[in-house]
Amino acid sequence: MRLKINPFNKMCAAEEPDGCLSTTVELFIALKYLGYKPRICYGLVVPPSGYEFYHAWLELDGKIVDIAIYGNAKFSPFSTFDVRFPIVMGSYEANEQGMEYRPFTFDEDWRDALISKVQGMPVVEYCDKSPKRILWKFTCDLLDMSPLKANVDALRDTVKDDVI
Repeated sequence: MRLKINPFNKMCAAEEPDGCLSTTVELFIALKYLGYKPRICYGLVVPPSGYEFYHAWLELDGKIVDIAIYGNAKFSPFSTFDVRFPIVMGSYEANEQGMEYRPFTFDEDWRDALISKVQGMPVVEYCDKSPKRILWKFTCDLLDMSPLKANVDALRDTVKDDVI
């Protein structure tokens, strides 16, 4: 099984500048539904410019899967860095774009980061609280499924024990 819609294309079409966590959660649910074992990660990312920022990404088989980094760089008016493409299956030690990932490295400013407000929240609750529960629909789109109640219930069941 595979994703029916490319999440990178979806993010680019929406010109999403600030959706690292929502993009990460959508992809997390879709990959779990397909039988993979991704892990939601968050912490500091340091691009070559040196300006560090809080960010969320996935880890799959010990590798970084970060679709949202492209949107953060390309569509945010506050971006201080550039990336040519998302980081997919990159390593923590080195990646071709020079991004340094520091998972779970929180300092005194962490409490002010938006991601810290949902740290430990159940994935189901996070998606349920999204405007009009849109994250469930977006995840169904990735899987080329209709967002019918039965399909959303199947996705909910897939991540019922997972937290951000």
